[in-house]
Amino acid sequence: MASAAFIAAGKDHAPVVVRFNASPASLRDSTIKKFPIGFNDDPVVTSDSATCIIPFGRSGNLILIKGRADTTEGNFILDTGAPGLVLNLTYFRNYRALQGDDGESGGITGSVKQSSRVGVDSFSFGGIHYYHAIAERVSLGQIENSKHIKILGLIGMQFLKQFEMIIDYEKNLI
Repeated sequence: MASAAFIAAGKDHAPVVVRFNASPASLRDSTIKKFPIGFNDDPVVTSDSATCIIPFGRSGNLILIKGRADTTEGNFILDTGAPGLVLNLTYFRNYRALQGDDGESGGITGSVKQSSRVGVDSFSFGGIHYYHAIAERVSLGQIENSKHIKILGLIGMQFLKQFEMIIDYEKNLI
């Protein structure tokens, strides 16, 4: 699998495109057969097309993407420093922790908070869909309070590694 490439396009650059490294049909057909039913560290990925353009909003330097985790829709932060999907405990507290996955997580400030891993049946943004994913569940209240915006979670590298991406800050497009 190829790594994601992140390029911030300036005003003289062409429109933004996210490309799969394989056709959507081959990804769907080959990937679904590999995984048993249940939750996986590498979720099943499908796409509506081989390329897509995803609009985003910004709050300061944060990139906000409209996404949906199961039935809950809202803002997710594109975070290339996060390992995978992170859900905000405030909005996903009714999800049952996967057995044996309660723990602690630390941030760059050195603070340690309770976290747990939960299963997400479906997660999508733009035309990209993930099934049977595992997500960390932590409190993101500090980010919400400082930015004055509802944040459902973070989209990390596990969910981006199959794509080539260009981030166009001037047009607010990925």
